[in-house]
Amino acid sequence: MSATPPPNDEIAFGEVTRRQPRVLTRPDRDPSWACLTYGTVDSRNPPIFLDLEAADAIERHALSDRDVELGGVLLGREGIDPDDHTVFVRIDAYLPATDYRNTQASFTYTHETWSEIHRLKDERYPDLDIVGWFHTHPDFGVFLSGHDRFLHQSFFPEPLQVAYVVDPIRRTRGFFQWRDGKLVAASGFWLFAPAYRRVALAQFLDDLDIPLADSLDPNALPDLKALGLSPRLEAELLAMIETTRRLAAGSLPTSSSPATPSTLLAITTGVTGLLLGVVLTLLLVAIGLTRDSLERQANELQALRTQLDQREAQTTLLLDTLSQAVDPTKLDQALTSTNARLLQQKQQLAQEAEILRQARLDLDQRILNLERDLSVVVTERDNLATQLQTARDTQNRLELTVKQLDPENLRLVNEQLGLVNARLWWAVAGLSSLTLGLTATTVILYLRRHDPPTRSRVGVLHPGEEHRSDDGKSSFPPFQTQ
Repeated sequence: MSATPPPNDEIAFGEVTRRQPRVLTRPDRDPSWACLTYGTVDSRNPPIFLDLEAADAIERHALSDRDVELGGVLLGREGIDPDDHTVFVRIDAYLPATDYRNTQASFTYTHETWSEIHRLKDERYPDLDIVGWFHTHPDFGVFLSGHDRFLHQSFFPEPLQVAYVVDPIRRTRGFFQWRDGKLVAASGFWLFAPAYRRVALAQFLDDLDIPLADSLDPNALPDLKALGLSPRLEAELLAMIETTRRLAAGSLPTSSSPATPSTLLAITTGVTGLLLGVVLTLLLVAIGLTRDSLERQANELQALRTQLDQREAQTTLLLDTLSQAVDPTKLDQALTSTNARLLQQKQQLAQEAEILRQARLDLDQRILNLERDLSVVVTERDNLATQLQTARDTQNRLELTVKQLDPENLRLVNEQLGLVNARLWWAVAGLSSLTLGLTATTVILYLRRHDPPTRSRVGVLHPGEEHRSDDGKSSFPPFQTQ
């Protein structure tokens, strides 16, 4: 894309490319993210989600130099929520511009700068899109000038692409986005971070609204909330160091009347005193935090030492009580008796295990015999079934023959048929008996296989004795436990 070159007091961009929106879950609907709002989010505009790391990088870059304009590009994703199909823009990273030309009211991208941005994006964030741009207005306020709108219309015309403006001196910031074909200011936006960084997100949001102290006022004291690694504190320290450096180099702006040595000495003393005051305050806070931490650890160690002393006293009392209540001689005798009894029980259990093993072998042999008997019974049943079928066929033939005989022969045939029916009845009775026997044998075999002998069904076998059942038949020797 190309456009008319901008005037010298604004920012110039090169060609911008983007990818199609993708299906994404909004961070405020994903439990893995923590989200807080800056300002008031207008439901009429597509939501803007700014990652905590990207927001922190932008603030630090904006505060690094408050005398000139700075800028960069916003990287992220243009998404469509799968639940209600709402569109939104999610900013995940920020790339500051390098090798640029800037003044107090201008910031210009060169062709080399824009090529470097694309190279860094492809190298560090290949999966992210360029979803907008950023620049600062030092002490000018948050707005889009005519040329800013021209740049946005020319290079960021898509509905979800945004512009972010930060005034690092007035401590104001805001997004601009498309609505109904016009660029409007967003009344608020979302800050998001992983759920486990919820506290850091809240602290960062609180820090955004705290104004900066005047670095040239020796009576101004930094706010205690800024005593940490926040962008605001870093900007204060950098500003004071830069002011001191300028005083040492003699580059501080002067009034129309020449400065006297006493005036320069007063200014130098005031700035140096402010810097020393900040450093001293940091040291005092660090010492206080360290002292509190040491006192807390000392209290915890004292509580732990007290618990250990109590445990030691309880253990000593218990040992003394046991030594007085138990006679060592009787305790040794009891332990010896218990060991002997345990050894005897172990031997007895080994004997019982051997008896069970022998009983299992005998039961397996009996099962094999029953299976062979069962096969014989099945064969006999099949033979009887064949004979029965033959008898039925003979009966059918005789009935056909009876229809063709005279009464005298019919009487003889009926007699023979009666004999055949009697034989057939006996064959059926024999087959039924064999079937019942086969069923009983199967049930007995099943019960023997799934119900092995238990310890409660056996007794002690003395040498030379043979155990007999009530019917006088011998069985395998039983045993019983003591």
